[in-house]
Amino acid sequence: MKNLIELHCHLDGSLDLKTSYKLAMNRGIIDKDMEFEDFKKRMTVSSDNASLEEFLSCFELPISILQDEEALTISTAKLIKNLRKDKVVYAEIRFAPQFHTQEGLTQEEAVKAVLEGVKDARSLHKDIKVQIILCMMTDDPAGKNFNENKETIEVAKKYLKKGVCAIDLAGNEANLADYKELIDYAKELGVPYVLHAGEVDYPKNVELAIEYGAKRIGHGVNVVNDEEILKKLVDSKIPLEVCVTSNIQCKTQPSYEEHSIRELFDKGVKITLNTDNRTLSNTTLNKEIKKIMKHLNFTKKEVRKMMINALNNSFLNEKDKDRILDKF
Repeated sequence: MKNLIELHCHLDGSLDLKTSYKLAMNRGIIDKDMEFEDFKKRMTVSSDNASLEEFLSCFELPISILQDEEALTISTAKLIKNLRKDKVVYAEIRFAPQFHTQEGLTQEEAVKAVLEGVKDARSLHKDIKVQIILCMMTDDPAGKNFNENKETIEVAKKYLKKGVCAIDLAGNEANLADYKELIDYAKELGVPYVLHAGEVDYPKNVELAIEYGAKRIGHGVNVVNDEEILKKLVDSKIPLEVCVTSNIQCKTQPSYEEHSIRELFDKGVKITLNTDNRTLSNTTLNKEIKKIMKHLNFTKKEVRKMMINALNNSFLNEKDKDRILDKF
């Protein structure tokens, strides 16, 4: 399909493999004699992945590569090029700047480097528009990285409408209530937010995300296990950013055929379809479309509705929304 909208795409999980291999080799992050195929295996999720926690551990190598401005800029530009190859015309790419300060960068410097990558890609690929979402991260215990998360909000405020469009709360799913102070701070500063919730079996987090005023909910697929909260979600008209293959790999959904996206869609939840981590999951948005059409009998008309949901609930201005909508 053409004219696709991608709202949930993590930069560090979506790196171009050949580019990353060169960056890792040049920076001494991997052994000089490591073959490309071995590198590729370390950058993608194995079929016997056991849990969301194990899935998240696969980010260690890509994050280690993205510790300088050049790597962040090059990797962002290359991802945008690859998104355009997949017929994406608008994308919101997210990353956690606090993960890119291990070698001396500040969060702000990391954000500026990513925005430079967006600018570089835009000069070459004028038919795709991209904005950036900055992720706060959960931690154990909650509050351990409070200052880092607060800084993320403040950097987002500084670059809001200058390439940054929102913040998120990502990571191994925890009690959303533990992060309410940070969410309230974002609200106080006027920074929009989306929230990961209900990816694992935490329907209550979906209810809290609704209560806290999230613009969208990342994943949310396990809300299907609580009819009362599901009804609240439908009534709220807050969309889910569903990432089918990722859910299956993380073992938060049993299979393509049994994935709750079909039931959620049929019950009136606003659904958007996304990749989550293109490289880790070895997927693209077009691959995700083919999977749900094959295994869950979604029609082209229904997929088109998902893309329109994504466009209407994006952080694009109305003029750009109308311009893209004309292509549908």
